[in-house]
Amino acid sequence: MSLLSIFFSEEDRKLHQMLKEYPNPDMHVVGDGTVRLDPKKIRESDEYKEFSAKMREFAEAAN
Repeated sequence: MSLLSIFFSEEDRKLHQMLKEYPNPDMHVVGDGTVRLDPKKIRESDEYKEFSAKMREFAEAAN
């Protein structure tokens, strides 16, 4: 962090720490606490596919 980090809120610090600990080339910080993710990369991830399958099963079980 820079000298201006004294003006960061606790949420800003947590976000910065998260980005340091879990770097993701598909995640871009674009403003004050705003992070943009690449939706195509998310949909292609194994975690998203597993989550989608579980939610599909859940929806089918509810009907």
